[in-house]
Amino acid sequence: MRIPLLVLTCGLLATRAGAQEMRGTVVDQASGLPVAAATVTLVAANERGHAQALTDSAGAFALEAGDAGSFLLRVQALGYRSLATKRVDVGYGELVVVTLTLAVEAVPLEPLLVKARSHPPNPYLASSGFYERRRLGGGAFLTREEIMRNRPDQLSDVIRAIPGVRAAAAGLPGRRSWSLNSRQGTRCQPTLVLDGLPTLVGGQVPLRSRDNPLDEAVSPRDIEGLEVYLGPAGVPTVFNVTNAACGAIVVWTRRK
Repeated sequence: MRIPLLVLTCGLLATRAGAQEMRGTVVDQASGLPVAAATVTLVAANERGHAQALTDSAGAFALEAGDAGSFLLRVQALGYRSLATKRVDVGYGELVVVTLTLAVEAVPLEPLLVKARSHPPNPYLASSGFYERRRLGGGAFLTREEIMRNRPDQLSDVIRAIPGVRAAAAGLPGRRSWSLNSRQGTRCQPTLVLDGLPTLVGGQVPLRSRDNPLDEAVSPRDIEGLEVYLGPAGVPTVFNVTNAACGAIVVWTRRK
């Protein structure tokens, strides 16, 4: 795009003998309004900046060349495309007055700086007493964010690292059930409590091959919160579990 450049040569306008000057104004191409705080650089034939000035509130600037010659102007302003004009000859003692127009350019915002991250309490977990029980302790507690951090495929993958919990084969080949170490040293399966209600899954001592593996009861993708209690004494009475000889796994499912 060609940038308009109006050049008026007025040799008699020089302010002092022997001085060569270029004065002018910088305006917005669309509105015609002056552009303040624009940097205007007078560049000599050797491509080095010869003089530099900032436009004032009226968009005006004045630059003095040390010698006569051929010069171009470079203009930069925030929010505008940079401009480099064609060369203009300035004779000895000559004042050249110009008008420069700048085209608006979209200015990208500064990169987003993340100062902090947090996960607000889930309303469903809060109403179920999850956070209060976690505060009091007595079990292992995992939120959805913590559960999905390792991208588990099955419930057994989620509780694999909880101390005192171990995986054991049960039922058909390849089906995994979770067992805990009972006080008698036998393997047993904790009772599954789903959304606050005890189920018929687990709760057996010792573990039987026909017991339903917990992996088939719920998918990690459907879990909002998880509580694991490793013995009957630690299971909160609010869950009304009667067969908690091996503890309980409490699953809170995601709300749609």
